[in-house]
Amino acid sequence: MVTAISANESMTPQSIGIFGGTFDPVHLGHLRTALEVREQLDLAQIRFIPTGFPPHRPAPCLKPGDRLELVRMAIAREPGFVLDARESLQLHPAYTINTLESLRTEMGMNLAMGLIMGMDAFATLPQWHRWREFLSLAHIIVAHRPGISVPLDGPVNELVRDCQEQATSRNFQTKSHGCIFLVPVTAMDISSTDIRRRLSEGRSARFLVTDNVWENLQGQYDR
Repeated sequence: MVTAISANESMTPQSIGIFGGTFDPVHLGHLRTALEVREQLDLAQIRFIPTGFPPHRPAPCLKPGDRLELVRMAIAREPGFVLDARESLQLHPAYTINTLESLRTEMGMNLAMGLIMGMDAFATLPQWHRWREFLSLAHIIVAHRPGISVPLDGPVNELVRDCQEQATSRNFQTKSHGCIFLVPVTAMDISSTDIRRRLSEGRSARFLVTDNVWENLQGQYDR
């Protein structure tokens, strides 16, 4: 069994990014996004939290334990990348708000914590469970391709307009929560869906994932 975090990683850092998802499977696009967000916002830690049973989408192809192990292998050599198993070990659907509450219970309200998501996910934020409470617990970090803008109307745009004046890369650590940070990242046209399709068709996904993940992916997605 993979534990949530190792002993030396359990110490509360000064700032963290929360990177959740199904990671079915984890790929280089995930890793590069996490690295660039960490660098631009000067985060002490990026915490990868693979979900076990996503509440708003079909069940992942791989079991929670298998996806957890692949993420562990993918991030093993990157300092500051930490695996958190709290959602994978749940036997019920994991809601982001509950994960944020759990992290705050453990770490307190003083450290700067940011929830990382892509622009597509950010645009659907009003569909998320108790989404208006996110900013009371964390910042929101929107990783997006250069040139991509936020939705032009609706509650998401209103949220950005109300928060963006104080959200710059230089002041992430000055507040523990409540801001929205728009962080441009390198566009990498890699998706877990495409990787699964390639493997199901008997084609290679090498160089789309880390070498150790690739070695363990073969045979995971049968035709």
